[in-house]
This record gives sequence, C-alpha cells and structure tokens, in this order.
Amino acid sequence: MLPDFRVRQRDYLLEISRAITEELDLETVLARIMRIAVELLASHAGLIALREAEGGWRVAASHGINQNFLKNLDPLLGDIPDHGDPARFALPEVNRRLRRIAEAATMGLLSGVGLTMIAGREVVGVIFVFRSYRGPFSSDDRSLLQDFATQAAIAVQNARLYSQVTEQKRHLEFGRREYDAINEHCHTLGIAWFASTWDLPSLEFLKPYALPYNKVASAMLTHDLLVESVAAEGKETFISTGMSTLSQVQHVVDAFRSFRCPFVLMHTVSTYPTPDDQLNLRCLETLRKLHPRVGYSGHEVSPLPSIIAAALGAEVIERHITLDRSMYGSDQAASLERRGLEVLVDGIRRLPGYLGDGVKRLMPGEAEVSKKLRYWEGA
Repeated sequence: MLPDFRVRQRDYLLEISRAITEELDLETVLARIMRIAVELLASHAGLIALREAEGGWRVAASHGINQNFLKNLDPLLGDIPDHGDPARFALPEVNRRLRRIAEAATMGLLSGVGLTMIAGREVVGVIFVFRSYRGPFSSDDRSLLQDFATQAAIAVQNARLYSQVTEQKRHLEFGRREYDAINEHCHTLGIAWFASTWDLPSLEFLKPYALPYNKVASAMLTHDLLVESVAAEGKETFISTGMSTLSQVQHVVDAFRSFRCPFVLMHTVSTYPTPDDQLNLRCLETLRKLHPRVGYSGHEVSPLPSIIAAALGAEVIERHITLDRSMYGSDQAASLERRGLEVLVDGIRRLPGYLGDGVKRLMPGEAEVSKKLRYWEGA
C-alpha cells in the first residue's frame, strides 16, 4: 500500500495533469493550483507569484490570505532576480524573502516553503505555501511540492499561451457590424461572398446572410459534427484537404454524398507559405479519383502554381490576398498583393487560349511559314 503522502501526490498530480489539457483560463488554472498546493502539504495559506514577460513579479493567486495583506507583498517580491534562467534563479534568496513574508504577516502564519515553477527551461513563477504551526517542511513535503510545481508550471504556460492566442484572435476576428459591412459592400458590387466556419455557433452566425456557398477549412476536416452540419445545409461547399490523409478526405466525401450536398475538393498544403517543392500539384489528379470536381487552395508566394493548378483542371482557385505582405499577421507571407492577384487572374483567363482544343492542325499563319521554310515542297 502506498504511503499517505504518495497517495496524495498521485491524486493531486493526476488532477493538475487533467487541468493542463482541460482548463485554459489562466485565473481558473491558478486558483486550482493554489488550492491543490495548500491541500497537498496540509497547509493553511499560499500564494503564487508569476514572473511577468515585461519584467518584475506579481502576486497572481492566493489562498487563505487577507487581500489587504497582499498589497504589502510587492516590495518583498520586487527585488527577486528578474531573469528566467533556472540555473541562475536564487531559490535560497526566494526562501529568505519567504521567511520575511511569514514574519510580516499578522495572521498566525509561522512557517513557509517556496519552490520555483519551471516550464521549457524558464522560470514561470514561484509557489509559496504557509502553515500556522512551527516546524520545518520535510523533504517529503518539498518533493511533493516540487513535482507538483513542475506540472503546475506547464499548466500555467499553456494557459498563458492560450490567453495570448485568444487575445490575438479577438483583434483579428470580425463581429456582426463588420460582416454587415462586408455583406452590404458585396451586394453593391454584385459579388457573392462566403466564409469558412470553425464551429457550430459560427455556422449559425452566418445564416442571416443567406450565403450561396460554404467552406470547410482544412483544420475542420475531421470535425464530424461540423462537417455534417455544413453538408446538411445543402449549399455548394469548398472542402480544403490540408493536413489530411486520403482516408480522412474519403470520409468527408462520403458524408457530403449522404446529404446530397454539392462540393468541390480543394487540394491544399497547410504551411504558410508553402515551399515550392511541397506543393504536390499532382494531388489534383488523386483527388479527382475520389470526386470529379477539384480545386486548389494555395499558400505559396508566387501566383504561378495556382495558374498551373487551373491548367491541371482545378475549377476553383482560392488565394489569400493582402495590401502589403510585410504587414502583421500569420497569413501575410502566404498572401498575394495586388500585382500578384492581377497576374493570377490574367494568367487563368488566358489559359483557354494557351491550352486550345487538342486537335492537331495547322494554325493560321503556319501555311505561309511552311512555304518559306520547306523549300523542297514547292520545287
């Protein structure tokens, strides 16, 4: 039978491991970490100090500590070395400050321990745990907290990254007002517009516009519920196939056919921008074996591969466009500027003339050239 502290370690590490994958809200993650750390060591209070990206430290979460007292901690944390290298992090100095914090408290907190939270070879923060009775924390206590602190650091790092992505997404996404403006402008110009949906609420969001088309993004190809919901609308749909195997594509083809929904399979390579030697345009031929209508969604720098794709039978070409490829944004480098778009459109419009009808015959003007060059035929 496991010793009691090992049972606690196992249970709490399992809980924080679940938090790493299940919970991405930073405040919720910190509150859970703080609660578990205090319970893990049979303590009475605790706090988490996080190292800020711009420098300095802040108390990000606490348990069992008066909020007024927390305001007095900043000076005690302020001169902790402000670097993230675990090898240079002065843990003894942190614990010296910890004793000062415990001594400064008027809440009966008589002892404490602090351990660093390290993720990706970088100090993320420090967990402080306090008890209201005297006596040092044991080696088992420290071992428990250190193992826990390592897992907690990963959870905090994941939550921080998620917060950054969410904030970036908030600045990039359009809301109702912006989509209303797009809808009005396109109606004025007589342009049909549509958007790819990445979740069911977004699919509902677009319904008032009565759009003529749908789009399944490559990332959503394995989202069965979303795929079936899109197919159920019965609108002609452009299905991007990046990041996907042929069997996954076949699964989506079967779903759309079951709903009798018209669609175009779009050959896609989901790298931004895509290197020329990874475009694999012959996949258009492979996709055509699954479904007769194929298209191309390109993320390369040049417009030329898209023109070649059209020559290979792609009936739909999708490209990202931008005013300036040097602007901020993850898709800018894989986008065409105005001149690139003009070259693309002009090249595709010229394709019928380039390709002809395949009938071998003398073209206008060739007879006169033949008379001049084949001198023996007129002799």
